[in-house]
Amino acid sequence: DLPKMDGFGLANPFVCISLFSPDAGSARAIMTTHDTLKAQVSTTIKQQTLNPSWSQRFVLDRLHPDASKVRQEGLHGNLQVLFSIHDRDSSGQESQIGGAVVQVGACSRTE
Repeated sequence: DLPKMDGFGLANPFVCISLFSPDAGSARAIMTTHDTLKAQVSTTIKQQTLNPSWSQRFVLDRLHPDASKVRQEGLHGNLQVLFSIHDRDSSGQESQIGGAVVQVGACSRTE
């Protein structure tokens, strides 16, 4: 479960997803500057829950800064995907809750 983020003991979570290369910096540095990354997509916001679930699909090669090259050569195993979970409160303010970094090489490709 997610931590309680509001006065009612709930959260309005969503996940930002970004693709980056290891030379962009450490995972911790990337997570703290996540909002400045240009190549990102976000899930929908789940209202008032501490146990969200998403059934959304994203095409990661479209997030890469050189998408045309990726379509020709494929995603390389040295790329990383950052999943950063955030909470949006009723006033529209966002707070980062946590996140995880996954090596692209650890993922299987589906068409």
